[in-house]
Amino acid sequence: MNCKRSKMEELKNRGNECLKAGKVSEAIELYTEAINLEPTAALYSNRSNAYLKLEKYYEADRDAQQAIKLNPMWSKGYFRFGEVRNSIGQYTEAMTSYQTAQMLHQKQEGRTDPLLVQRMLLTHNCLQQQRKYGKNMPWVCAGVGLIAAVLIIVADYCLTKTPAITHVLVQSVFVVVLSALGGGAGKVWMWYKQHLRSTMLQPTIQQQEELNQQAEQDYDDGAGEAAEEQQPQRHHHRYTKAQARHRFKKGKS
Repeated sequence: MNCKRSKMEELKNRGNECLKAGKVSEAIELYTEAINLEPTAALYSNRSNAYLKLEKYYEADRDAQQAIKLNPMWSKGYFRFGEVRNSIGQYTEAMTSYQTAQMLHQKQEGRTDPLLVQRMLLTHNCLQQQRKYGKNMPWVCAGVGLIAAVLIIVADYCLTKTPAITHVLVQSVFVVVLSALGGGAGKVWMWYKQHLRSTMLQPTIQQQEELNQQAEQDYDDGAGEAAEEQQPQRHHHRYTKAQARHRFKKGKS
């Protein structure tokens, strides 16, 4: 056991050195070998950091969640989770995770973490800007639609011999419709950006196939074990020596 743990620590330290040297892919391989020997929250946290440097958000998020699962009272796991969500623009989730990390760190160390304070401040500013952008974008697009409608009406008057949009009511309806279309386009754009951020945490097609194969294998293994447990066991009656001789004589006769 000590030999196994010392090997794991050696791989972990080599992975840390590779990560500092910028050899991120090599560091991931070393962390993976160490995890196969003895999975710990620190190893998953380090590998999450390495994946994040390669912008592999699904893998980084998965490892951060695994670190939290292995040690729910460790602040670093929540910090890693917040870093992943912060990188893809999910600032609300990132802020919640940073606050949890700060609470655990203060409870265990008796002081606040300056890095977490800095990250929370930056994330708060980004969240405010994101909310302001999401609130203003539909109105900006609606304004663009209004300006486009006015330009079309002016061009209809100036560039055509017989203008088609002459009635005031038709012009008003035309302006309102284009403005509404612009506002709707702005909302659709905001929804698309939010959806795009969520897709960054989804596995690739190849990874999904591997997950499905692993799930099927686990199911088959579980079903086989359940079938073995449910299979009736044959109980053989044990006879005494006298009973055995009596049955033997009875069989000969």
